[in-house]
Amino acid sequence: MITSHEYKIHESICSALGLGPGEVIFSASDNHKLTVTTINKKENVAEFDLGADAYPVDLTIMPSLNRKGCQICVACSDGSITMINYNK
Repeated sequence: MITSHEYKIHESICSALGLGPGEVIFSASDNHKLTVTTINKKENVAEFDLGADAYPVDLTIMPSLNRKGCQICVACSDGSITMINYNK
C-alpha cells in the first residue's frame, strides 16, 4: 500500500531535500534556510541560516563515522557551497 504525508516546512520554494539519521528530513529553501524536521512528529527541530544571497540548488548528506550525526553540504546558485555539521 502507498500512503502520502504532507509536510508544510517552508513558506517559499523547497529546492533540495534529503533524509538524515534519526528519521529527520533536511530541506533547503529560497528563504535562505536549511531546516531539520522530524519525520514522525513533523516538528522543526533545527534551522540554519545560509546567508541572504544563498539560494540552494542541491543538498548532499554525508553520515559521520560515529553515527550520531552527519554533515550536510548545500550547493547554492551563486557557486558557493556551505558545509553544516548536525549532531542529534
